[in-house]
Amino acid sequence: MIIIFPSTLDPCTGDRCKNGGTCHVSGHIFNCVCRAPFSGVTCEENVCTDNPCLNGGTCYLDGSSFKCKCRRPYFEEKCDKETNMTITDELTEIVKDLNFTITDDDLIDNWTSRESSVSPIT
Repeated sequence: MIIIFPSTLDPCTGDRCKNGGTCHVSGHIFNCVCRAPFSGVTCEENVCTDNPCLNGGTCYLDGSSFKCKCRRPYFEEKCDKETNMTITDELTEIVKDLNFTITDDDLIDNWTSRESSVSPIT
């Protein structure tokens, strides 16, 4: 949208462009060049204002666009897909019980290769 002003007024007088936008004049017409992620005639619109993220996702600005931080089990750009993978408390406990340490000696003693000339020690 372009706005036309009378010739006696400077169309860029005042704070025409919001959110750090730059006002440019061409004759009696002003045009705002908006900084990311703002848009609109006077750079008044922010892409995250209406939260494009679905299913409880949170919108945040990332450079010139937005990203969504999705709540489980949702994913994808706008949190519009749901994963069918679930982790139960029982599985979590099993994984916690698998804490162990492997030393370098264990790796070398039990190391095998299809190539007989390959050595684990360099």
